[in-house]
Amino acid sequence: MRKKLPFRPSLVVLVALGTMMAGTRTTVQADSPDPRVTFAQDDDAGALTVQIDGQEAFVYQYGDEGRYREKLVWVRAHEIPVLDEQRDVRIVPLGNGEYLLDMVFTLTASYGDVDFVSDAVHYAWPYLRINEKFHGDNGGTITNDRGQTGQAETNMEPAKWVDYSNTVDGTTEGVAVFQWPDGQTRRWLTREYGTFGPRRPDAQSGRPFTIPRDGTLSQRVGILVHRGDVETGRVGERYEAYIGW
Repeated sequence: MRKKLPFRPSLVVLVALGTMMAGTRTTVQADSPDPRVTFAQDDDAGALTVQIDGQEAFVYQYGDEGRYREKLVWVRAHEIPVLDEQRDVRIVPLGNGEYLLDMVFTLTASYGDVDFVSDAVHYAWPYLRINEKFHGDNGGTITNDRGQTGQAETNMEPAKWVDYSNTVDGTTEGVAVFQWPDGQTRRWLTREYGTFGPRRPDAQSGRPFTIPRDGTLSQRVGILVHRGDVETGRVGERYEAYIGW
């Protein structure tokens, strides 16, 4: 299966952002690179909406924080719909070049039962791959909330969050992934070559499972881009603040 949007999203978003930067103050309808795609911006409401064939596909709200919503369809054989997906993302600037992304994504089996095979070894949900300068092989450090470090101690271990930090060109910084507490234990994929992320709960991880028709599968995570290492970047403190939203 693959996710599908019936247009080239990068091109549409570039055109849309160009309209936003122009500083319009009323709702506008702009030309689209695909006749099926329309978008409208309303600066007073702080919102940009993209529609495909008359259906809302992407909404971006801007201001002190950024928020956007995407609606996608997973397909097989290039055209047969299998799952609907909705993504809601909140982008929070923290100052000093630091950001927090709050991401919620939900799959819905709108078209019938969906069987998952589920990789037992190499997947995460979501899956981050960071620049090679931050890899463990280049001095980067993987740390989880239990104080375990490195792939050997953290891979396939349960955790609330995992951080990956390094000092590159004299500057120490990193990225942490926060698992939203949903009452289920999450084990993590971690690799010294820069890949990490939480897996699904054990009942849906590394073993076949089925989402029944109209059933859902959801995940919520925070992604913190921070200065300093896991300690000076106050990763644990910021995780507690995040789950208190």
